[in-house]
Amino acid sequence: MKHFIPILAAVSCLQLFAGPDPVPQSADARLAQIIVVSNQVEIAIAEQAKEKVSDAKVAAFVDELITSHIAMLNDAEALFDSIRLVPVESNMSRDIAAKGAAKLQDLSRLEGAEYITAFLTGQVEGNKKCLEEINRWIPTIQNAELKAFLEQGEAVVRRHLEEAQALLGQVN
Repeated sequence: MKHFIPILAAVSCLQLFAGPDPVPQSADARLAQIIVVSNQVEIAIAEQAKEKVSDAKVAAFVDELITSHIAMLNDAEALFDSIRLVPVESNMSRDIAAKGAAKLQDLSRLEGAEYITAFLTGQVEGNKKCLEEINRWIPTIQNAELKAFLEQGEAVVRRHLEEAQALLGQVN
């Protein structure tokens, strides 16, 4: 979430200096913002977990989350620049940001095994929901490069889901 303001500022600056307006692509543009916000939320939650988790296997998973979500965010922003797609807020992107902030606050109150269980449960539930949404969005995407990006992202989300499920099974 702390990266959200600088990204919006950068997008605003790019709009000022990018020349002609990008071609309007409202559904793809809304999806682009959902991708940005979703990755920012995952990074924020994983950064919090990095401070709270002492279990080595869970800590390695947290490191993987941070690395892969930063990479996905950077790749998404590069793609959006290359296809001149400006992310646009929607009710869904605002909802993801609000739920992410609430999840961070809820998790901040927990410690130890209780934190790990809640964190991993959230990862399982969140990644399941994300996979459902990705599968719903893929057929609607207009831009082929954005569609390919989301299909690649699906594999990352699936890997995170499987790892979170395995870790949750080990800690319970």
